[in-house]
Amino acid sequence: MLDDYVERLSNTLEIERTPDSPPLLPLFPPRRDRIMQPTEIRQGLIEVLDLKVCNLLPLIAERNSSLGKVYTPSKKMVYELKFFYSLRECRQKIKNGDELPTELQKTIEQIYQIKKDNLPQELWNGLYLAKEVEDNFSRGESPLAKALSGSSQANYNALLRLSQLTQLLKQENWALPDDLDELEIQYQTLHKNRSGGQIFQSINLLTHYLSEAASLINIRLSHRDMCPLRKATPQARILQNVFQKYYVQQVQPYLAYVHQQAFQWSELNNQLLNEFKSLGIEVPASMEQYQLATLSHTAKNGLWQRYLRARDKHTSAWQKILKQCDLMPTRH
Repeated sequence: MLDDYVERLSNTLEIERTPDSPPLLPLFPPRRDRIMQPTEIRQGLIEVLDLKVCNLLPLIAERNSSLGKVYTPSKKMVYELKFFYSLRECRQKIKNGDELPTELQKTIEQIYQIKKDNLPQELWNGLYLAKEVEDNFSRGESPLAKALSGSSQANYNALLRLSQLTQLLKQENWALPDDLDELEIQYQTLHKNRSGGQIFQSINLLTHYLSEAASLINIRLSHRDMCPLRKATPQARILQNVFQKYYVQQVQPYLAYVHQQAFQWSELNNQLLNEFKSLGIEVPASMEQYQLATLSHTAKNGLWQRYLRARDKHTSAWQKILKQCDLMPTRH
């Protein structure tokens, strides 16, 4: 659609196109650059058995099972939330008067502090190491389809629900979410739709083709007037038809749709990264760079700002050439 629009514009303006491909999107940082390393806890058998007072044995057994040893990042995150919650409840009972040997109290307190400090990193890994999330930053995806399918909104809602887990850590005595065991549904939605990568591709393509269209119009205006007498010529009428039929009726609705989806998706990802920073996470440099290049709404050379400049340049070019020919659309 975009290429056809620019091709028709080129033919009408009688300005030859220079073959060019859209630039490649930035690569999402590799897994080794995203992974956080929480502090590991190693307990002797007797010490672990003593933790039966906190009802942690079923969780520990689950983690040490054959399935538990190969937990996905999302399942490991859920496990850590459950473990910490149970440990916190046990610790509170002890403070309220339950008598336990001093050594065991010290062990529980030590594990509690380590697990508490680990939680932001566990949540980070549960999100940014998950293949389902990673798929939404792939630059190998096709652009969004012209037909509105709702997949982008479903993806947004899924990531929004997962991102809300960071709010737990800002509360002193948070409760386990009722849907904690159903979070895999959100990951499945992200895996199925993968619209994040599609959104980035769409913005990248729009930036490329809008910029090319604007350049063609500006080249024509710099060479010779489209309408020397400031009145529409037959060629100008054809140009107006290209504007109405191919830009207004086809490209513009798609642009509006992509704009909305891209703003919403990137804004959510920016908020999520900033939430982790507020929790004391030291965001890897490669992720900081990716945020600036792809997600940021303010970075001058980022994807969003380059798109806005291309869009505005395109609008300005059309206004100049249509005004020159007295063909500017009028509002009634």
